Amino acid sequence: MEFWQPDMTMALTAPWPIGPKSNLGCGVPRPLASCRQQALPGGRWLPSCSSKQPSFGLRLPPRLASRTYADQLNQVKRLGQIDSTSRTAKQTQIARFWLGNPGTSTFPGLWNEIAAQTAEQTRTTLLNNARLFAQLNLALVDASIAAWDTKYTYRSWRPVTAIRLAGSDGNAATRAVPDWQSFLETPAHPDYVSAHSTFAGAAATVLTRTFGSYRFTATSFDLPGIRRSFQSFGEAATEAGMSRIYGGIHTMSANRAGVRLGRQVANYVLQVRE
Repeated sequence: MEFWQPDMTMALTAPWPIGPKSNLGCGVPRPLASCRQQALPGGRWLPSCSSKQPSFGLRLPPRLASRTYADQLNQVKRLGQIDSTSRTAKQTQIARFWLGNPGTSTFPGLWNEIAAQTAEQTRTTLLNNARLFAQLNLALVDASIAAWDTKYTYRSWRPVTAIRLAGSDGNAATRAVPDWQSFLETPAHPDYVSAHSTFAGAAATVLTRTFGSYRFTATSFDLPGIRRSFQSFGEAATEAGMSRIYGGIHTMSANRAGVRLGRQVANYVLQVRE
């Protein structure tokens, strides 16, 4: 609801300090800085389609000492650096296309725009449109609750923090870069899971249920004049999730788990609100 009504945003005043070694891996929104956490009161809100918070059985984030953790951190370190020479022009465009900054329709709003465009092109009825947008936005609302509940369950640090403090993570396959900066501004809430990916997974699931494997072209307020085409809503969701890696603000595990969580949330919504 941070994305729909800013006056409902909750900001927790306690900073995320860098704690003792046992707390390595916990979130620090902006490295070595004391700042307000940005959060939805997701753990305190009940989903719109359930009397309790459903359990979706996500995997744990990779252990700091694991090869998976190192590989994923090195991937975002390479592709997501502010002046990366490994990130292609297309990947840079993708990172900006799916940004959904405040002052735009936002990221969930972009999926509503895609839904509206598709509904107009397929000439769906008023009744079907009412059902579509109800299901879509119920899924997006519940996806936000599930995402923030997961974020503050695991409190995984963002890539910018992990990369700057890599010398203390106990993993021989990572290397610290104290002045590393992400291409996109890092939000002040935890890495795991990616909310963008969760929204994308939820929206694509609802739209696919309604329209099937539909080819479409989308535009973005963040990149006026740029049009991106997709073979399906699922393909768009995959690209949207990857945009956060290209932007340097999420790891692959946060992306994949977010898409998976969004799909589970949407399927639950569709089951109880068909």
